[in-house]
Amino acid sequence: MLLVWPLLTVANRPVLVAGIPALVLYLFSVWAVLVIVLAWAGRRARREDVP
Repeated sequence: MLLVWPLLTVANRPVLVAGIPALVLYLFSVWAVLVIVLAWAGRRARREDVP
């Protein structure tokens, strides 16, 4: 849902945030949050499977 075209157009501006293009920063942030959420869900599922 965070990678649909209307949301990408919001970040696709010629603006630099700390020297990084806004679109690149947005995509990297979405990717990082996705990795963290999946790691958290995996650990939680593994913990619930152990008797």
